Amino acid sequence: MNKKIDAIKKNKEDTKRAVDKQIKWSVTYGNARLNTTLLVHEAITKGYIKLEYSDKDGNNKKTLNELELIGNEHIRYFKKEYTQKYLGVTWTTKTHKNQLDALGDALKDAIVLYQTKSLEEDEGKHLDGKKGDKLWVKSKFVTDNNPNLNPNKAKGKMLLSFSQLDETCRNYYSRQGKGSGGTATIKLDPQIEKLNVALVNDMGDKANPFLKSTKKTQEKLVALSTTISNYIREKILSTSNGSEDTLEDKVKDTPEEIPNQKAIVNVQ
Repeated sequence: MNKKIDAIKKNKEDTKRAVDKQIKWSVTYGNARLNTTLLVHEAITKGYIKLEYSDKDGNNKKTLNELELIGNEHIRYFKKEYTQKYLGVTWTTKTHKNQLDALGDALKDAIVLYQTKSLEEDEGKHLDGKKGDKLWVKSKFVTDNNPNLNPNKAKGKMLLSFSQLDETCRNYYSRQGKGSGGTATIKLDPQIEKLNVALVNDMGDKANPFLKSTKKTQEKLVALSTTISNYIREKILSTSNGSEDTLEDKVKDTPEEIPNQKAIVNVQ
């Protein structure tokens, strides 16, 4: 029992020191951020702290494992619980905003590593690199959530910097339909709608149709059309377990699902 009490005490003190290092010494910035993430992950995994969320009235309490979706409100709540009840500090946005931001980043990434069981080690160590600024994780976790970092789909494990880990975790939250506790991954829908409106408005301008187009516009639109067709096909395949029959059925249905373009034309 004393060993666990000592371990918890050490985890708390190490976490506060790691957060302070992020603020004071930029030379160990990457290492300190990953260390903080590891310490939070250790606290969650070993049960040093039991993350539970409840509403404003203190009702409907749910543990981390019971939450179906994790949004910004959950991260804020967990951050408050972590600082006040676990670390025993009274950080506020007025007095310790940087510390709270640093802990929040570590917390949301640690939660992903905990949920996906993606943390790895090499020769008994989680960190590697000249300054200990890289973290070992399962390659599949990266392939699933940030394939650009593992283009060859290497198996086993691989190293990520904190920024790479953070980006991968944000993508995980986005794929799961969850909030990231930070800046969300930019969705394609608004960008597609914006382009669609721009094209329809330019085409439908009675005074000066196609005024905004250039000699290369048609060529670029043809290339875009090919990309859109490929994207739709790959997207459907990814959600239909590769079934060609399902793919054909869904492709047939796709045009009916596209809203009438005229309905979204901006009023000039």
